[in-house]
Amino acid sequence: MPYEIMFLEALGATIGVEGLVLLILARTLYARGLSNISVPRLFLIAFFTSFATIPYLWFLLPYFIATYWKLLVFGEIGVWLVETIFYRLVLVADLKQAALISLICNTVSVCVGWIIF
Repeated sequence: MPYEIMFLEALGATIGVEGLVLLILARTLYARGLSNISVPRLFLIAFFTSFATIPYLWFLLPYFIATYWKLLVFGEIGVWLVETIFYRLVLVADLKQAALISLICNTVSVCVGWIIF
């Protein structure tokens, strides 16, 4: 299967998984501050955070890091940091809350990705 098709499948799966995790977090764990955000908006936020980070992880970073495990570790740390900032700004969450949301979304997404792909 071409790399670009694998990327699109991974992007779609990531948006779906992270959108669902974000929805669950917004409705349960962080119900006080995030419960008023609509479901479509939460999935739109998940779309933009994933779309803003995954292309760099899949297409740019492999030019600098050749080993899969190093790419996974350094890439996911970078994605986590960028998405933390994005969630901090867009969700108007405090920094700890945004970091935890990003960590949970990305951890679940990576684990589901390993299972699916």
